[in-house]
Amino acid sequence: MRGDPGVVSGVTTIPASCRARAVARRALLVGVAIVAFAIMAPTAARADGLDGVTVTARSFEPVPAGASIFVKVLDNSTANLQLRSVIKRELVAQKRTLTDEAPLVLRFTTDHLEDTQSARSDETPGAAKYRLHMSLEWHETGEVLWRGDAVGSLTGADERTLGPRLAEALIGQLGRTVGP
Repeated sequence: MRGDPGVVSGVTTIPASCRARAVARRALLVGVAIVAFAIMAPTAARADGLDGVTVTARSFEPVPAGASIFVKVLDNSTANLQLRSVIKRELVAQKRTLTDEAPLVLRFTTDHLEDTQSARSDETPGAAKYRLHMSLEWHETGEVLWRGDAVGSLTGADERTLGPRLAEALIGQLGRTVGP
């Protein structure tokens, strides 16, 4: 047994050529797995709606099923207080529970943007844009589960008509990653 290079202290060792093949097989399997996951991963393309609303969002962790949500307006303008009711309506339509003492907080705000590089052919660069920004967070820790933006052109629309469209589009993507 002492002269046998495949046995060391009663334990069988694997010859170097077999170890090299095993490592190569493992590397190949890992490579195939990476390619498979890359192909299966959800496409992170922007959600450009036909109504001119663009949604980008990022999910950091799954939204717990059945967890209640409190909707918080970060800027108490009249338009945003009206928008809060649209957001609540959309959440209820998704069968989500809304309470004042919820473990999750959906915070939102709106602002105006100027589009300097419009990629859409039907819009002129420099068109005024309206953006709705939301984040879903744990109330206790402030840890963000999901964050998203919906942007639409104010050309031919005002905040009161565009805001609800942005809210519907963004709540429709709650918990999902959509974006560049």
